[in-house]
This record gives sequence, structure tokens and C-alpha cells, in this order.
Amino acid sequence: RAVFTSTTFSMTSAGLMTLNGAKGAGATSDAVRLSGTPAGGVVNAAGGLAVNGTGDVVVDTGSIIHAGTGAMFKATNNIVFSANSAFAPSTTGAVNVTLNSDSDGLNGGAISLATGSVVSSNGGNITLGGGADPATTAAIGASAATSAMASGIYLDAASLNAGAGNISLRGAGIAGANGAYGIYMTGGSLQTTTGSISLTGLGGAGGPSGSSDMGIGLYNAASITSTSGNIALTGTGNGATLGIGVGAW
Repeated sequence: RAVFTSTTFSMTSAGLMTLNGAKGAGATSDAVRLSGTPAGGVVNAAGGLAVNGTGDVVVDTGSIIHAGTGAMFKATNNIVFSANSAFAPSTTGAVNVTLNSDSDGLNGGAISLATGSVVSSNGGNITLGGGADPATTAAIGASAATSAMASGIYLDAASLNAGAGNISLRGAGIAGANGAYGIYMTGGSLQTTTGSISLTGLGGAGGPSGSSDMGIGLYNAASITSTSGNIALTGTGNGATLGIGVGAW
């Protein structure tokens, strides 16, 4: 397990900063945890940033991450941005940001962004997905214990802002659970100017009687807006009761 905490872990050159961690055998803790609220952010990379976890990757409450030329968060299991955490570019240039869960394609891996968390890119692309290629493969729910982990992508009053860049989300719910959305979004916003926004969600199959396993569920004034870019929502539901492809309340 690798923990980066309290003080700013910085790199001023334009090279790639790589943070690798693995949880111990049989451990339930995360593989990489980024934690702390120093003025410069807990991680500040002038160049690119690669965070690789054999297990979960967690950005703790209020923790801020910066990178200047690109950022990849990759986990074999789940990726969690806790409340009021954020990724923001360290420069004025466009930064592509990727959250890639279930990178080994073995046991699933959800992507969860909690209340007040923010990902911005200054016009770079923002991609959330799973497997070997998160641009084409879904993040998959990993646990039936909570909807946040049963859903492929769970956005709880979180904000993604790509400006002129594109936003792509691909998620699939875990099989056999209730509340296993492909993509769940309550409140918060997805926003671009000229970039496109694409959401593809598949509800978990084989849920119990009365289950609500929608492809894409939008709640509580969740906002998806683009000034001039295309917006596409593609959902396939599987719930025993609410097997809705795309639903908004």
C-alpha cells in the first residue's frame, strides 16, 4: 500500500510522475491513497501523472491533485474520489484526464465520485471507464453492498468540466444486485463548451425482485450541458422492476 499525505508531493520538471501501490495479500485496504490538504495540493506534477493501484485508488476528502500534461488514475479494482476532492490542471494548457478502474478485467471495479468532487481539464478529454481501454470498455460495479459500488459509475453531486474537450463515461452495473446502475448521477454537472458528451450505461443483470438496475439514472437536477457539442446518452436497463434504459427524475 502506498500513502501520500499531509505535505505536497511535487515534481517541477516536465517528465512523468508515477505513483505505484499494491495492497497486501488478503488486505482490505486500498492500494494507493492520496490524502491531505496542503496549499499546493497533495500531488502537484508539472508534467504528466500516472497513479497505478493493484487494488483501489482513493483520493481522500478535500485532497487536490494537479498535473500539467496528462493524468491517468488506474486501478485493478475501484477508483474513489471522496467528498470535496479534486483534480485540476497545474497549467493553463489542456490536460487529458482518465479514470480507469478494473484495469485487469478480472473482478470488476467501480468509479465513485462523492459530493463536491470536481474533475476539470482545461479543454482536455475526460474519460471514465474500465478494462484495457476505458474509452471503449465499461467500468463494472464490484460489490452489491452499496449502490455506489454496485454501479459502474456513481456520481453524487460531482462535477466534470472539460471545456473544449470531450467527456466519455462507460459503466456497467454488477450482476445480481439492486441499484446496480450502469451510470448513476444525482445532482452535479457534466459540462463542455465545444466538446462532446457521451454516456453509455448497462444496468446489472439478474437483480432480485423489485430491483432497479437502470442503464443510466439521472436524479435531483443532474445537469449535462454543452454549448455546441453533441450529447449522447445510451442506456440499457436490466432491473426486474425498473429496467429502464435512460431515466431522469
